[in-house]
Amino acid sequence: MAVRVQIFDPILFTKKLGADQIKFKTHLIFDFETAIDYKIGKDEKNNEDFVVPIHENVIRHYVNVELYDSGEMNEEDCLGWITIMEKCESNLREKLKKDELDLKKRKKIARGIQSGLKYLEKIGIKHKDRKLANYLLIGDVVKICDFGLVWESSGRKSYRNLGIYKKGEKI
Repeated sequence: MAVRVQIFDPILFTKKLGADQIKFKTHLIFDFETAIDYKIGKDEKNNEDFVVPIHENVIRHYVNVELYDSGEMNEEDCLGWITIMEKCESNLREKLKKDELDLKKRKKIARGIQSGLKYLEKIGIKHKDRKLANYLLIGDVVKICDFGLVWESSGRKSYRNLGIYKKGEKI
């Protein structure tokens, strides 16, 4: 597992905001393997909380904790979030910089990126932050990460709950 902290408001780094002024909202996929995939769309109970991207080439987000000012009643403008996701070994930028990938591995990674991006688009997410550092590697399997810059067209609340994008963000 790896932890990523994303801060949107620098007040979290000051003494102006005490721990008693922060509230947390946790979104947890407790059984990732059986979480509903895009093919089904909704379960019998119409519960979209468990619709998550599931693809070999997309990073898995297991938990997302949103941080809010304790006075924020609507919970629409979070100060930041903490995401727990699968741990990767490296990123594509570093591997290419060190010239550690032969042509066969490079082709496999390129096909993985293409497959992952096509999948994301199919489920309503257009990944817009396509830089080499956002393609993580576990061995020679590529994982697309960093969903801060996306065009999300499905309207699924569950994508936001897993840190795929902040509410209202469409680029």
